Amino acid sequence: MPKKLDNGKKKILIIIVLILMISSGIAIYLSLKHNDNVNNPNSNNPNSGSNPSQGEDKPDDVEAHNLENEAEYYGVQNALNNYYLYLQNGDSQKLWDILEENYKNENNITVNNVLNYLDRDVANFMAKKIYYKRMNGIYFYFVNGYSYNYTLDGVDNYQEAVNMLVIVKNNHYVIRPLLNNIELKSLADNYQSNNINVSDKYLFERKSIDVNNKLESYIAEFLNLLNLDINRAYSMLNEDMKIKYPSVADLRKDKDNILENISSNIFSLATNDKVGYIEYKIRDKRENNITINEYEIMNFKISFEY
Repeated sequence: MPKKLDNGKKKILIIIVLILMISSGIAIYLSLKHNDNVNNPNSNNPNSGSNPSQGEDKPDDVEAHNLENEAEYYGVQNALNNYYLYLQNGDSQKLWDILEENYKNENNITVNNVLNYLDRDVANFMAKKIYYKRMNGIYFYFVNGYSYNYTLDGVDNYQEAVNMLVIVKNNHYVIRPLLNNIELKSLADNYQSNNINVSDKYLFERKSIDVNNKLESYIAEFLNLLNLDINRAYSMLNEDMKIKYPSVADLRKDKDNILENISSNIFSLATNDKVGYIEYKIRDKRENNITINEYEIMNFKISFEY
């Protein structure tokens, strides 16, 4: 059941809803934005990563690899956005089509009972860690993230660890939900592909967003997690911020002030390449200073002044 909020918290929740609207806008942007350079198999883009369109000429992977390519990460996130959209809309036919065939057979899922089998109380998913493995010309993306709903009464059905598998063959994909209580890297390393069929209904597209949109999504995620999972939000603070907030309890005391003052809209940005990470110096549209140190896609630390 969602946690009821008193009137004093309604203002903060409205701010959170606005943050989610920004995040949703970025998700829509991802769905519509198509970068011809990174999606073209003949592209000379050096950030080609593990492009599925080039997979036929590559040897099989012995073990899974950490996905570092941003365009490919956002392609996987977009595929999962579609799955959760169909789930939220109760579209049984599209859910049936997008689910992996073996998963449906193993669980006796039909187009008529698919909505009864899957958890429909989840509307949002954020991918945090992705491993990929190529076998027999097929790419397997093992995804760990979290899912949640937001209502005007508060947070509903937050799941802090959700595992999903996106399977890409011939530039089309299907999705297989995984158990959440597994060690994902070990599963990925030992996973075997047997009789994998991927229909041509859903095209896998690598996505590209500009750095401002990416950083705005980082800030929005941190602000969102202050209300959703403050322990996770605390883990995103850099060491300087942990001096200001020595504990999660200290961050919780200042949560409402942060939400009222920090904006995820960027006014100006400066970038500095550091050893092992990229430093982004940001000024938001409320003239606050924000610093994000990005170590890899979706792995960052944040500090701010307001």
